[in-house]
Amino acid sequence: MWVNKQDAGTDEMKGIANAIREGAMAFLRAEYAKLIIFVVAVAALLAWFNAGQADSHALIALSFVVGAVCSGLAGLFGMRVATAANVRTANAARTGLSSALKVAFSGGAVMGMSVVGL
Repeated sequence: MWVNKQDAGTDEMKGIANAIREGAMAFLRAEYAKLIIFVVAVAALLAWFNAGQADSHALIALSFVVGAVCSGLAGLFGMRVATAANVRTANAARTGLSSALKVAFSGGAVMGMSVVGL
């Protein structure tokens, strides 16, 4: 990916970026652990209430789970690229606004494309 090919800056910048990345991934792990409980509970309710309906189907619950998984993947991809792009954007800003904007925009576009693609 183009963003990862950009210079990440000094060793100090890389150290700070690594700490940010570790914190962001720890946050996602904690959030997704709670989210799994919610998704399973809602999927069970959807399956239960839609199973006996003539105008509905129990697979609505499966659709909900697939959507939640795709949303989670988009969030994971976005967070990974955002944490990689932030230090590269800061380093690019040391040379000029144009290069920093290009790195930041490219990093942010991944989240939008992940949502659309999934």
